[in-house]
Amino acid sequence: MGRKTHPNNGRRNRPIASLIRWYSDKQSNKVSDARQEIKRRFGGLDWSQQKKVLRAFVEGSNEDRRWAMRKMYLMWDDSFADIVARHWSQSHDNDCALVVAKHMPEAYLLEHVAELDELPYWLACQRLALNRDFIIDCSKVPPADYLWLVGEYRPDEFPSSDECLNILFGLVHDCCTNLDELPMAEIMNDEAFAGPMNMDEVAYAFWTVREHRPEAASTFELWCQQVNHAIEMSEEHELMTCRLDDYDDLFWFNEENVHIACKYAYLLLDDKYKKPDDPSVRDILELRRPQWTHCPERIRFDMSMAPVYIKHTSSEQRDVQQQVEQTLDMPMEVVNLKNSRR
Repeated sequence: MGRKTHPNNGRRNRPIASLIRWYSDKQSNKVSDARQEIKRRFGGLDWSQQKKVLRAFVEGSNEDRRWAMRKMYLMWDDSFADIVARHWSQSHDNDCALVVAKHMPEAYLLEHVAELDELPYWLACQRLALNRDFIIDCSKVPPADYLWLVGEYRPDEFPSSDECLNILFGLVHDCCTNLDELPMAEIMNDEAFAGPMNMDEVAYAFWTVREHRPEAASTFELWCQQVNHAIEMSEEHELMTCRLDDYDDLFWFNEENVHIACKYAYLLLDDKYKKPDDPSVRDILELRRPQWTHCPERIRFDMSMAPVYIKHTSSEQRDVQQQVEQTLDMPMEVVNLKNSRR
């Protein structure tokens, strides 16, 4: 058999200057043809020509502008600042926001940082954190990221122990009540069970707090021990363990682990961290489960088989609390830092 020929075999590369001119002239009737060849050859162009291409594409269609901005993010040159600033003043799209946050001069970034959201704002925070004229907007930075940012760049501004506890317990609340996703990594061990410290955002924040406010970290660890004990003693956990012996399915075990952990962590939270529109405890236990399309024959966790602590009531919380206190001989009010120092 003969060798396959490359689709462009025998075709000569046209001058890149001509291609850029044709692309920039929207009346040339060669814009599409020039675009395709420029993109195909971009990686082999010298830097001076690549810069001309990027500046031309920023002025092109939305798709071309996104392509150019992503290239600029990776291949920044200070000569791009003027065109990026002009585009940012016209359209606050996300690709441009990332370039602004990552590369624009600090003076410009300080002036426009309030216009950034989410990831671009987080990138800007890392660049501006050492500048005391910059005030971090906590509403735009996730709590765990905020703790890391302040601990890394402004340790003298690190939150107090009580504030750290409020952040940690607030994260537990959010993880437990967010029914749209699993709040923790899988626990791939049939002899272990999930607890609050396995929640990804909680663990991330906890290690930062432990470094800067060890007394708050110790208080939080005591509370986590109480939650873990309540989980281990629960009828749901016992039933789950028995069913694991029957089905030997670690995927199912991981899912149930997470749901039970969220239920008991929520139950043992102080009421001040709960909100009127929180889902019910039954929903926290059951509704987070994703669709199991790969094993439809699997028997689901049936709450009728474990009718313990189903309703979310104050008496329910007291029952769990009393059980933990009696077993551990430890008062539950360790969430109050002042009381825990006694």
